Amino acid sequence: MKKYETTFVLDSTLDNESIEREIKKVSDIIVNAGGSILKLERWGVKRFAYPIARRQQGFYTYILFEGSPKTPPELEKVYKLNEACLRYLTVVYSGEEKPNLPEKSPEVPAASK
Repeated sequence: MKKYETTFVLDSTLDNESIEREIKKVSDIIVNAGGSILKLERWGVKRFAYPIARRQQGFYTYILFEGSPKTPPELEKVYKLNEACLRYLTVVYSGEEKPNLPEKSPEVPAASK
């Protein structure tokens, strides 16, 4: 099984109960497809850089999960049919790799005159 991460933005005008119901719906799809949720983060309401569907803000949720390659297309179907979901993105998890930075050379003190 591969690791995936999905982030989706829900309409911020939904009440807390509805938001939790939508998050549970996505979680259930992952689990019912034989996957497991490794991390679920509710990032909360954030302001958009530009209006989306005449909304100025949305409720962001991030899920890191392990699942079969069939799970992301299933999630995409649910996101597309859900009017409360304004934006979404699911990608293969690349891990917490750090970029290859050049090693720092030891600092040499400036020569005094």
